Amino acid sequence: MDIDWVKIELLRKQKGLSVIGFCNLIGVTRAALWKWQKGLLNPTETNIRKLAQVLLIPVSEISELHDTVPVSRQSIMDTVQSWLSLKLEDDKYHNDIEKVLMTIKNLDFKLNRAVVLITSLLDSMKSIIYIKDINSKYLVTNKEFLKNISLPISYNAEGKKDKDFFSIKEANFNQLQDEEVLSSGNAVLNIEDYIPGSRKKKWGLYSKIPVLNREHKIIGIIGTFLDISDRKEAEKWRELLEASMNSTAHIFSIYDYKLKKFIFFSKEIFENISGYSIDRVFAKNGRNEFYVNTLTHPDDRHIHSHVENIVTWPYTRKKVFRIIRSDGDIRWLETFDSYINYSGKIYVVAVSHDVTDEKKIKLKLELLIKSLESLGLYIRILDDNNKELVSSSNKILENITDLKHVKSYKKNKNVTLLDLCHPDDLAKYQYIEKGFKTTSFKWRLICRNDRVKWLNTKVSKITYSDKDYILECTELSNNI
Repeated sequence: MDIDWVKIELLRKQKGLSVIGFCNLIGVTRAALWKWQKGLLNPTETNIRKLAQVLLIPVSEISELHDTVPVSRQSIMDTVQSWLSLKLEDDKYHNDIEKVLMTIKNLDFKLNRAVVLITSLLDSMKSIIYIKDINSKYLVTNKEFLKNISLPISYNAEGKKDKDFFSIKEANFNQLQDEEVLSSGNAVLNIEDYIPGSRKKKWGLYSKIPVLNREHKIIGIIGTFLDISDRKEAEKWRELLEASMNSTAHIFSIYDYKLKKFIFFSKEIFENISGYSIDRVFAKNGRNEFYVNTLTHPDDRHIHSHVENIVTWPYTRKKVFRIIRSDGDIRWLETFDSYINYSGKIYVVAVSHDVTDEKKIKLKLELLIKSLESLGLYIRILDDNNKELVSSSNKILENITDLKHVKSYKKNKNVTLLDLCHPDDLAKYQYIEKGFKTTSFKWRLICRNDRVKWLNTKVSKITYSDKDYILECTELSNNI
């Protein structure tokens, strides 16, 4: 059979249909369409007629087939033919009836063509879609509807009701909703619930909308279910992650660098520390104007502006800044920022925690050190892991070591007395032993021009605010 593929291709392009979209409407693969065009395979009569229906033209314009009436309208055409076969005495009346019936035939063809297009459109959608009449009987269902209840896509659901597909509980629930929509004329939109027939394994976002005729009377209902199971699963894991993060004393956040907005924030911990509702902080579509311009202390707001130079960051950076709580109290936050590139987008991942108590203790320890510096002592305070927290100023260290600008002595590293200790006396510094209370020792210090000085160091364990610290006091020895 000769088929006008040139005309078909021209009409397809005129209607703005892609090859894949065209194939989906016909119900064949792209490879099958290619073989038809190359003459490697011959399409069936059904496929040829479907080609014409999709292109909205009579089948005779692209093939040798005659325009026929779809089987679904056969009852109407049987009536038409029976009327035309009547031998009426009045020829004029017979001609008028023939014109009317031919018009009906033409309208029926157009109606069938519209039904085919609508059905093809519904089948191309990923949502579950159906149309019911005013008695809640199914008129049209798409492929996704049938797949959801494990029925073949060729199954005809016309005339069926919910009880034919779903459990009694689900069928009754749907029936009540249908009756409410049909009686009130009000649509039900975007309601989350389990998808009927999925055995509570799939979540959907469903809507039911009344269908009106030209007289604005309700004649049916159209329903849709959008599968949101993946989103619900992601929300569950997000809630679990957020609950896990809130169980710590840290604030976790993810910031979209391009959109300049937070997409995740540990709500409970942040509200406890700041005293502000998270909704107020990110009221402007999640953007952080309030966070920077109101919550952050005015003297520390410049710290957040560095995010604009993200490409110059190291992978992780530390920043310490103050925030002003809703009650006016000032708190210190320590934040570690890291940036990641995910799917071509840049995100800033931050972990923050309240270090106000540590800052207060450190300030008091620094005051203690300054008071002892007046006695000519070099002081260090360490935590119970031997990590230095605070120490005397470089000026005291320079006076003891005779080294000027001790910070630059080892390439900007903060030099300690231990860095200048004589190799033979390093073992004396291993005083951190479990349970020790106090100890003292003498040791040698290598100064400028390799001169050697003797120092006295006294080490004590002190307790402050229920925490243990190590206090180390060093002075020049007068007994060499």
